[in-house]
Amino acid sequence: MATKAEKLMQQARAKAPQPKPVKEAEELRTKKIAYKTYEVVAVSLYTHQSEWLNQAVEALQKVNRQYNRSSLVQEALDRLQEDFKGMKPEKMDEDIHDRQRKRSRGV
Repeated sequence: MATKAEKLMQQARAKAPQPKPVKEAEELRTKKIAYKTYEVVAVSLYTHQSEWLNQAVEALQKVNRQYNRSSLVQEALDRLQEDFKGMKPEKMDEDIHDRQRKRSRGV
C-alpha cells in the first residue's frame, strides 16, 4: 500500500511539465522571437560630460520614465552610426578631428 507521501509524489510527477524534445526546443530558438542581448561596456567620461548626461536623463525622465544613461548613450551611438555610415576610416578620423578642433575653439 502506497503512503500518502508516495501518492503525492506520483501525482506531482504526473502533473510536472516534461522537458521538450530537442527538436521542439530547436524550433523555438529558430522562430522569429526578439531576444535582446547586451554587453556591459565601461567607458570613461569627463566630469562635465557625465554631469550633462545625468541632467539630460533627469530632464527626459520627466517626459518618459524609461530613459536612463544607457538608453541615452545607445541613442548617441545610433546617431553616430548614421553619421558614419559608408564612410572610410580616414574620413571618419578627419570628421572627428574637425569636430574636436571646432569645440576647442568654442565654435
